[in-house]
Amino acid sequence: MKKLLIIMTLFISSFFLFNGDVKADVTISDGEIDTYITDDFLASLDVINSRGYKVVVINYTDSYRYFIFNDSSTVSISSTLFKVTGVTWYKWSGTGFSILTSNYSISYGLSAIKIIYSSFDVFPTNAFNVIYNDLTYSVGPDKNFITYYDIYEDLNSVPEENPHQPEIDKLSNFYSLVIDKLSYLAEAIVSNYIYLSIIVIFILIFIFKLIFRRYL
Repeated sequence: MKKLLIIMTLFISSFFLFNGDVKADVTISDGEIDTYITDDFLASLDVINSRGYKVVVINYTDSYRYFIFNDSSTVSISSTLFKVTGVTWYKWSGTGFSILTSNYSISYGLSAIKIIYSSFDVFPTNAFNVIYNDLTYSVGPDKNFITYYDIYEDLNSVPEENPHQPEIDKLSNFYSLVIDKLSYLAEAIVSNYIYLSIIVIFILIFIFKLIFRRYL
């Protein structure tokens, strides 16, 4: 009986030890956004965008690693692993890029790195969450991974102002004024029997004219 219990325990434990798809959420804090999205890093993105690089930027042991992709390069992300193959590893010096290694391939545990930026959508191989404060981003095979820079953009995005907003506001104010005046006029007419009598007389005259026109 004791041996049976031991075997069952080992069997059940194996699901937790060897299952590569165990869900492990990524949690990002306010301090990390401020720490990794710096003015110097944003300057490097300006250069990347000007050159049209296809790039993924990570931070590993407090060092930025810029992985530039060609047509044969690949990237893979799961809830536990980050892997690149055939990339060129660049370093940003503050004024420009320099190559460290060409045709570079490596794997990292996802918990050991920070995925700071990606110039293209990367879809993880399994579903998990990227959590920032009270915001939860679901990622997976049909939802691209959310980087530190994506969250930074969400926090700093300002709704684009409509260039015709002043005209829209003026038109809205005009309609409101007209509606208010019509409401006041309707209330004045309803509350005064003389105005009501005049309206009734005009309606009767109009009806009689229609009748006479029909039979003449």
